[in-house]
Amino acid sequence: RAKVATSRRKEFRQKLGLQPNRPIILFAGKLQQRKHPLNLFKAWKQLDHDKTRHPYLIYVGDGAERATLETLSAPEKSIKILGFRNQSELPAFYDLADVFVLPSEREPWGLSINEAMACNTAVIASDHCGCSIDLLDESCGIIVPVGDVEALTSALSNILAEPGRAVLMGKAARDKVSQWSFDQSIEG
Repeated sequence: RAKVATSRRKEFRQKLGLQPNRPIILFAGKLQQRKHPLNLFKAWKQLDHDKTRHPYLIYVGDGAERATLETLSAPEKSIKILGFRNQSELPAFYDLADVFVLPSEREPWGLSINEAMACNTAVIASDHCGCSIDLLDESCGIIVPVGDVEALTSALSNILAEPGRAVLMGKAARDKVSQWSFDQSIEG
């Protein structure tokens, strides 16, 4: 589905009303307090938007924090809260994103990180995501302390301020996660 999404990226971007050449930050998951979607909002607000090329912030998911996010982001035309989407639709969002962010606490693994990486997407995750230590390194992502908005802001700036960096990190992410399979697990 990621390959199909890549071939339709331009049309999907237009369908969502997103201008070309602006980076996209993606959060996909339940909008609940322990996943810290509000911390991502705060980090986005703190970014130097000129330096980071005026990124969009897209939330895919639903939950208790949605109303608060909608209220806070109402004046922001660069934030889209799209609600729940079926699992089959997510590859198109991962493919569209320059960076996927999962700032959760108490996240046993974080399967969405695997999914984003499989779609050539750079990742920022908290140190409470179980897979962070196994999957992320400086080539494909950044691990930040859970709850640290300044570290999250810095990580976003680090990836987005340099044009092309997210693309290189996304390719490294795809290469790294492609080595994770049942065969490799059995062999290990």
